[in-house]
Amino acid sequence: MQEAGFRDFERGVRGSTAQNKSNARFQAEQDKKRLAAIQEKIEQANEELSTILPAKASAELIDNMSKKTLTGKIQISGEDCTYLTNLAKECLVNRRNIYFLESNLRGYKNRVAERKEKTA
Repeated sequence: MQEAGFRDFERGVRGSTAQNKSNARFQAEQDKKRLAAIQEKIEQANEELSTILPAKASAELIDNMSKKTLTGKIQISGEDCTYLTNLAKECLVNRRNIYFLESNLRGYKNRVAERKEKTA
């Protein structure tokens, strides 16, 4: 049957006593498979969303911290200023850590490439 173009269709074994599935039962099984795949995609999207939403909420919080005065200057509370200062310090530390880790990664990649060349 596959030679005739029916790719999802398999012929039974000669002499087998197995019963063919009804069309409705086959469709129900296919629907269950599609539903499982969709649910998996939804779970993955929810995981991604759970990491994005807190960052977006923090960005919106930062955007709404300051107020412009009539003269065009920015006014911010002392508490918000401390929060932003701490975030800036954390950002600097994280940038240094990322630079260090990327440097280590480049070194490890070079070592792997050298060892591959030696074994080849």
